Amino acid sequence: MKKEIQTTKWMLSVILILLVFACDTKDDDILIGDNMLIGTWVDTVNALPNGYYINELIFDNNNSFTEKSSAYSIYSGQANNELSGWFVRTGNYELDTNKIGFLAEKVVSWDSFFGGAPDTTIETYVIFENCTFTINNNKLELYYIPYPADAPEITLRHYKKRNN
Repeated sequence: MKKEIQTTKWMLSVILILLVFACDTKDDDILIGDNMLIGTWVDTVNALPNGYYINELIFDNNNSFTEKSSAYSIYSGQANNELSGWFVRTGNYELDTNKIGFLAEKVVSWDSFFGGAPDTTIETYVIFENCTFTINNNKLELYYIPYPADAPEITLRHYKKRNN
């Protein structure tokens, strides 16, 4: 009888240990806190046939974001590094494990092709739909679904943290 109780205790201990390891959090399930996102993230992308874009994603500590995109030397006849246009979207973000939701509320844009004053649009909509993200070595990767004319497809954006 004593032997059976010891065997049962031993088996329960083994099961308990296995359960603890089975419930261990995976690296990709760890919630990345706001403080890891706070700051300015930048990406430069070459445009075809010429020019480039500088994309910035700025997170502050009250769950608001600013997304900026500036285009340079896009139009024919423009000098190297000449500003072609820009837009700035502002809104709020929400974190959930490795997911981030962006709700834009305002867009201000300007294009040198049309000239004039910047246009402002107040409209609430989701950007970077179904967005998941990772942060490694001061690099932010966003995986999201844009909706091009033919079909939705997963898109990846890379940003590097700007040292302020």
